[in-house]
Amino acid sequence: MDKRNRLIFFSIILLLLASCSNKNAKILNMAEKLVQENADSAICLLLTLDKTSLSEHELAKYSLLYTMSQDKVGMDIDNDSLIRIAYNYYNTHQQDSLYGKCQYYMGTYYAIVDSIKACETCMNKAISASRRTNDSHTLYLALDRLCRVLRDFDTKTSIIKGKEALKVLEESEPDNVTNKVYLMLSIGETYLFAHDKKECYDCFAQASELATSLEDSALVSYVYQDYAAANLEFKDYKEALEHSSASLKYSTSYDESQHMTHAISLLECDSLEQARQMFCDLSEGTQSVNEI
Repeated sequence: MDKRNRLIFFSIILLLLASCSNKNAKILNMAEKLVQENADSAICLLLTLDKTSLSEHELAKYSLLYTMSQDKVGMDIDNDSLIRIAYNYYNTHQQDSLYGKCQYYMGTYYAIVDSIKACETCMNKAISASRRTNDSHTLYLALDRLCRVLRDFDTKTSIIKGKEALKVLEESEPDNVTNKVYLMLSIGETYLFAHDKKECYDCFAQASELATSLEDSALVSYVYQDYAAANLEFKDYKEALEHSSASLKYSTSYDESQHMTHAISLLECDSLEQARQMFCDLSEGTQSVNEI
């Protein structure tokens, strides 16, 4: 839908809603339907509401949907002023269908501000609620988040949660290969923290195979970058050089960390002159994309 048609669409919708006595509820319900696939439009709808006219329930739903929309468009949930309103309400209305989602987004805020214990508590509540309501997407998100946040403290539980998330994703969204790639990388990184080279490499190998099947160069490059970093940690320097070279080959934009990983790999493989040149280029900011 182009910009002009979108404006016409929203104008018609708002005119129709203006004639309804339950306008607030209709806008909130419409925003809820839009938030997953068209978060920008959901935000536009929510901004038409007069928050002072909302009931307690409506304000909680507004706060949660706005937080969800911000997350969908790539904004960090690093301020709890909105999600806290929803959290306080849904904590006393735990049978509401949005309770699990609220716990997930409150937990996401806690993860961003490094309140790991509070994050874990919220995610476990989100998992329980999502299973009760058969909300497989929120269940997958909460399990995936736990896999990531527990990695530094409890690798065993982190791996368990990651594998549970993978099972949920494969059953509920079998065609979502991109998310499976990122999840395999996440589980592989946890095995790296646990110093389990075989399982770590198995995860990265599966991730690279899946990414390649998508013919997504940027994703393939990202996978090989992580693979190379793991190779360096396990002191498999020849493999690190192979994978860091592949990362640069498939890269679609300049990434200093990719070039640094490749330079270190060259150094560890005794390609001293090439390594020296790359370090010089990095210090001067002159290295170009796909230049090895």
